[in-house]
Amino acid sequence: MTKKAKPDFVPEAKQPYKIPHNWHWVQWGEVGTFTAGNAFKNEYQGFLEYKIPFYKVGSLKYSNAKGYIYDSSNTINEQLRAQLKASLIPSDSLIFAKIGEAIKLNRRSLNAIPCCIDNNLMAFVSEKCLYLYAYYWSMSIDLYNYAHATMVPSIRKSDLQAIPFPLPPLAEQQRIVERIESLFTKLDAAREKAQAVVDGFELRKAAILYRAFTGKLTGINSYATVPLSMIADEIRIGPFGSALHKDDYVSGKIPVINPKHIVDQNIVPDSKTSISEAKAKKLSAYILKQNDIILARRGTMGRSAPVTEKEDGWLCGTGSMIIRLKKGYDAVFYSQVLSSGTSVRYLEENAVASTMSNLNEKIIRDLPVPNFSAYEQEKILAIISDLLNGEYQVMESAQQVIDNIDAMKKAILGRAFRGELGTNDPSEAGAEFAVTVR
Repeated sequence: MTKKAKPDFVPEAKQPYKIPHNWHWVQWGEVGTFTAGNAFKNEYQGFLEYKIPFYKVGSLKYSNAKGYIYDSSNTINEQLRAQLKASLIPSDSLIFAKIGEAIKLNRRSLNAIPCCIDNNLMAFVSEKCLYLYAYYWSMSIDLYNYAHATMVPSIRKSDLQAIPFPLPPLAEQQRIVERIESLFTKLDAAREKAQAVVDGFELRKAAILYRAFTGKLTGINSYATVPLSMIADEIRIGPFGSALHKDDYVSGKIPVINPKHIVDQNIVPDSKTSISEAKAKKLSAYILKQNDIILARRGTMGRSAPVTEKEDGWLCGTGSMIIRLKKGYDAVFYSQVLSSGTSVRYLEENAVASTMSNLNEKIIRDLPVPNFSAYEQEKILAIISDLLNGEYQVMESAQQVIDNIDAMKKAILGRAFRGELGTNDPSEAGAEFAVTVR
């Protein structure tokens, strides 16, 4: 049988903020059920033809504007589900990460059809409140605040169940959802336009560099390409691991530049990745000089940066390569050439296949590059600088719009769950539960 029962109220001292008098502070676990995911063996992953989706943490990033997951990378059938003893999560459940650094991303998703989830995920099934109300409310809190700080951060079900949850009357929940979605629809339309500007930056940049290095920006009708070795005095791979051991690293001395230290045409050192002066003398053949180019030879192709006066005397790391240009060739200019789309495609097509793309000296020596005079290089760089500065300003303005919209959405959620969106009817009776007595 059923009877009306008031939920367990959250003590006033533990209530996060004031809510309307006809709302209740309850524990999250009072309004639904949490279900942890199940282990998903490798041999069952990658199946695409079955009807039951099996979502992993990475699936959360494939969510549409309404929050529903559309990832179909893994599916199982009922027989496999039973074999895996995997819980079937009902549709319209809230899904989020419960283990690892993915918690920091604070992603929330919904499932359009019944699904299974792996053991890094948790699902919440709304039973005594609207699922969209719970979904939007969950977006207003940071679940990482509830993670236990261990080697691998994790959130316990018991901690989730105890989180204070503002529960308005059912009709008010519906009005809040409708109001949030109305406001978010307008903001999302503006955000989509701004995001398109940000996403198009690399394409616009690539077009500028292509026109620059084919001479079109300066009206050069014909230009020659030569192998990179023709304009370089030296091309050298960094020291092998046998010459530079982990034990050689000290803190705060001469920086060693590995691929991870090459960021957006700049060298960004790590104070912990450095060696003593004595060790640097033994590796003098790999010391960087001003107007060198340092190039990552592993991983993402085209990562390069010019060596300025500041980096003169630093060391080329094992995963990097030194390109020492001849007199009259500018490292800033040719570093841009190496990172351009044309060069990146060449490097990707010719890189030695292994666990990651890898470059050797021959590949780099044979890389075709435009052969411009010092005057032409200076002129092209000035035009590139002006055009890219304009593009950076456009992109930064668009990113600021996105940040402002995200802040506005956060503020809307904050007000919504305080009863401050103008939707609350104080004459409505407070929420009550229908609970089953066994």
